[in-house]
Amino acid sequence: MTIDILPDDALLEIFSFFREDSYFRKASWWIPLAHTCQRWRCIIFALPVHLNAVLVCNRGTSVRKSTKLWPRFPISIHYSFSNWEDEINISAALEHRDDVSEISLYQIPIAHGRLATMLQEPFPALTYFHLSTSNWPSRPALPEIFFGGSASSLRKVFLESVPFPAFLRLVLSAPNLVSLALHKTPVSGYIPSEAMATCLATLINLERLDIRFPSTSPHPDHTIPPSLPRAVLPALTRLSFDGFSGYLEDFLSRIDTPVLRALSITFTDSVSHIPQLFRTISCAERFKPPEIAVLEFRGSDLTLRFAPSDSFDLYIKCDNMVERSLAMRLICDELSPLLCCINRLILSGERRDLWLIWCNNMEPMQWLDFLRPFIAATSLHVSYALWGCFKHALSGLTEEEATGMLPELRTLFVEASRPFVSVPKGIEQFVAARQLSGRPIEIQPWIP
Repeated sequence: MTIDILPDDALLEIFSFFREDSYFRKASWWIPLAHTCQRWRCIIFALPVHLNAVLVCNRGTSVRKSTKLWPRFPISIHYSFSNWEDEINISAALEHRDDVSEISLYQIPIAHGRLATMLQEPFPALTYFHLSTSNWPSRPALPEIFFGGSASSLRKVFLESVPFPAFLRLVLSAPNLVSLALHKTPVSGYIPSEAMATCLATLINLERLDIRFPSTSPHPDHTIPPSLPRAVLPALTRLSFDGFSGYLEDFLSRIDTPVLRALSITFTDSVSHIPQLFRTISCAERFKPPEIAVLEFRGSDLTLRFAPSDSFDLYIKCDNMVERSLAMRLICDELSPLLCCINRLILSGERRDLWLIWCNNMEPMQWLDFLRPFIAATSLHVSYALWGCFKHALSGLTEEEATGMLPELRTLFVEASRPFVSVPKGIEQFVAARQLSGRPIEIQPWIP
């Protein structure tokens, strides 16, 4: 059977392949297919929404020519670092506002002038809006009215470095949002945690939330609101946050996320008390006590994560250069009701500049402080880059301390290029103490 006599269903499958391919997805993939034959053209023209076939308007596109050449298709606008000709094309595309389904503008000055005026009109078919102004020398606020005050079809919003006082109004006008990302929001566009929670409570379809504040954002004093009813985000499955722990704690104290499945956090300050983080994790319906945890020392960062699972993924990073190790030890203590269920712990790290960053700034016992919450761990994997630090810490333990450290540990895996013929040097005393206590440890090579 040749391709030109395939049934319509089979052709739709072929068209879907082009639609999903990473290369063709960035362009008007359907145009060469529409030129193949009359039958293909009719199918594509009849089902543009089903096939996600859009007319892409980007640099090098003659928008007025394209819109005259083709029938009405959803229009996807993608421009960055505009020049005079680009702004003319963007304006020409925005004139077809009933057909515009996507707007992605990177470093495009739209706060004033014709573009700002056009974006105050309704865009009834708009489903995706991406705006980044991170490299602007100045960042004037966006207009109060956006998309005519109504964006009922809008499903995804990504704003980077955008001062947008009317943001809350936009969100309230977009009840069908499923994904919201706010990156590097400047001080002039700062949204208090209380207002954020109140606003998001209206988004009953929101599935993904990504909030990332720059280090210049206000540093709120964290105060748990007294017995306030929490806003329920019934569809939120993925939450990412980058910023101050006080903001996150206050925000989490105001929301419930029953179906949360993935939580990614980067703390940029010194962490103190974070009970709301534990509450949020443990109250998720799909959460199950984890079995594998990874502590990763990489460059200047320190991360804790659960190994990928079908139930719940956790990723916590501390990137405060001065207090990251103290912050992570506090986080491990705060999450000890979860970490006490871990039966396999992995200590991972890079050799590059690790000694300078970590070994010279941590006492030997500080290394072992990370391990104290993992009281149920039966196996421990230590990467080659961390072995010197870890070995030095173990060698200083008394017999009583050796017995109490990771009391259920049965196997210690050390990254090596070949099997061991004896106990690695430096931990003979630790191994002997465990043997005498009736809690022997087997040393095995870990060959990645």
